[in-house]
Amino acid sequence: MISHPLHLDIVAWLERGGFQPRAGEYKIPAGASLAQILELLNSGKTYQRRITIIEGWRSYDVMLALNEAEGLSSVILRPPPEGSVFPDTYYYTKGMDRRAILAIMQEKMEITLAQIWAERRADLPYKSPRELLIMASIIEKETGRASERALVSGVFVNRLYKKMRLQSDPTVAYGLVREAALPTQLTKKDLNNPQYGPVALVQFDAHCDTWPDDGSRLDHGTMFARAAAEGIIDVAASTQVGLRTYNDSDHGFEILTSPWIHRNGIDAAIDIVCQRARGKPVYLSFDIDGLDPAFAPGTGTPVVGGLASWQGLELIRGLEPLQLIGMDVVEVAPAYDHVEITAIAAASVAYDWLAVLAKQAGATPQPVGRL
Repeated sequence: MISHPLHLDIVAWLERGGFQPRAGEYKIPAGASLAQILELLNSGKTYQRRITIIEGWRSYDVMLALNEAEGLSSVILRPPPEGSVFPDTYYYTKGMDRRAILAIMQEKMEITLAQIWAERRADLPYKSPRELLIMASIIEKETGRASERALVSGVFVNRLYKKMRLQSDPTVAYGLVREAALPTQLTKKDLNNPQYGPVALVQFDAHCDTWPDDGSRLDHGTMFARAAAEGIIDVAASTQVGLRTYNDSDHGFEILTSPWIHRNGIDAAIDIVCQRARGKPVYLSFDIDGLDPAFAPGTGTPVVGGLASWQGLELIRGLEPLQLIGMDVVEVAPAYDHVEITAIAAASVAYDWLAVLAKQAGATPQPVGRL
């Protein structure tokens, strides 16, 4: 662009202090003269890169776009909260921090949402700006035509007034995606499939995992409070088994503490679990600390007075009459158990669960001796 450094030095000397180039990245037009180049460097008008966030993108897509954008520093390690980023084109200069750009995107969403919320009709059935945002996202997914949005919005609002399910493609798809089971085409059968409604939770645990939830942070102590609040769990059909720590509220769950089970027996506990969950899709969450530390010491928050391994396995076998859709075994920490009895217990839990599913699918048991 400049044939020889001496040319630049001469012009800079002739400017007598008037040439004060600004640091940054510049786009030099083809065929630009030395005077034009110096004027550009002196102006500080650095090259503006850009990144576009498309409407309808998931938070993961936003994180991916930011991390793949060239010329930025730092890394976005986790997706931002869903719906927190305003879709638009953003300009930045080389070396800018990705986190700073994300903060700008989120601030624009907050400002825009606050303006819309302040100007909304008072009779709309939304309790918070976030509910308004969720509905806007659903409408956007339902139709891509601006001329149809008022009509679609009216249908949804009337259903909310009547406390009806929305039952649109986006809302059903959301439920199906949460089960990792989104079909290529939604049908009426998907709307009526009970698998995609609220599930009955059978929680085997020493702790309630329903501590106060602020709606933003999600961890192993608040997840079931969040799930209940979002309607993912039907608490009226759900049971917590083996608890032996204090909580201010049962949140609608039936709680069978380990002392109660020790006095009344595991069969009585199974009867209650099955009576409550019958007719509902059932998910089992088996926290290994539901077992007493004598049987599962390898966990992060052990609590004495828990159930024995045989009681935990009997519980799983007793769930056979129910509509089982999934399970997890969590909180196993091998580093705290050098003899691996915790891992053996966890593996046995998973094995017995699979055996129950096999029996439900028609496998014929071949017992030897009395069971």
